[in-house]
Amino acid sequence: MLALDREIGDYVIVHELLHFSVPNHGRLQRSLMRAHLGEYELLEKRLHAATSIHLSVLYAKRVKLNSNISAHHELYDEPK
Repeated sequence: MLALDREIGDYVIVHELLHFSVPNHGRLQRSLMRAHLGEYELLEKRLHAATSIHLSVLYAKRVKLNSNISAHHELYDEPK
């Protein structure tokens, strides 16, 4: 979250703080989000886009790491 824009960080903080009063994502939470952040939907879309990219990068790194581990085991493991 530290790498995201401050506005998106504010969105996440407001969203989570509202869960102290409103435990779901229903009409009341959306109304309160709008009261605190205005048209918050754009921030929500930006957050989802940023996290999708971030998750894609993490997944690619994980696949590469798993591939490297498998290659390592193939080189050094005893044959079965």
